[in-house]
Amino acid sequence: METVLKNLPAPNSLTGLFVYTFTFYIITFAIAWCLQPKGFDLESHRKKIIKAREEREAKAQRLLAKRNENKDK
Repeated sequence: METVLKNLPAPNSLTGLFVYTFTFYIITFAIAWCLQPKGFDLESHRKKIIKAREEREAKAQRLLAKRNENKDK
């Protein structure tokens, strides 16, 4: 362990700055990769979109019928 620590560059050198920054980004990326949500249910997402579209169309039909009814009066 001591030889590994002796072989690392000093943190205040340009090489040390690069090494420690690179290491930080690798560790951060690994943690983010492990914590990402697993899977995406495309089928349920598609059903929600279709349901919302049908609701919008039904609302538009009701408004159109109401508008036509008001025109007839």
